Amino acid sequence: MRGPETHDLRAASPESLLESIASLWDEQPGGLLTVSRRPSKRWTEAATFARPLVLSSAALFELVLWTPRSSEQPIPQDLHSELLSLLSDYKSFFSSPERESARLYIQKLEQHVHSQEATLYSTMAQIPHLDRAVRELRYEHQGLIRGLDGLRLAQEGALANSLEKRAKDRLDLDFFHLLEHHLEREIEALYPAWIFLNQG
Repeated sequence: MRGPETHDLRAASPESLLESIASLWDEQPGGLLTVSRRPSKRWTEAATFARPLVLSSAALFELVLWTPRSSEQPIPQDLHSELLSLLSDYKSFFSSPERESARLYIQKLEQHVHSQEATLYSTMAQIPHLDRAVRELRYEHQGLIRGLDGLRLAQEGALANSLEKRAKDRLDLDFFHLLEHHLEREIEALYPAWIFLNQG
């Protein structure tokens, strides 16, 4: 799989960045990848000429895949539901904990991570300039796997009705917040990019 042409715009002024990308888009309306500084959060939402998929976002390095709005395709419903269930199942477990549901949830999350690592991530990392975004997502996977020990302890506490509110709040802040952020990146950027790059 070959990615679109990449343009390094880190030297561009924040004020002219969107205009510069629009000019590049006029020359390459089929898709392009830009590396730039981030002028402000969610600055790409002002773009009307293309659909921006923000694959990696930091103040000094933001990687955006610009795709035609006409090519937008939704993530397959079964996959979308599977990803969102990782959030809803986490919440429902703590409202009515059961030992089997805890085991199945952890197994489901581990399968999610291993399946993506073996297929989607391995392929995307071979596309020029996308390796950084994939590396960041892999770091998030590692954080989720490390967090499973804390999740197991919290679930044992919930089963024994001894889970302290402070421990649950910490788990929500560390583990659940990371999971939520990670799945958001997959749903809003990684999978749409994968679908777009596989169209041709």
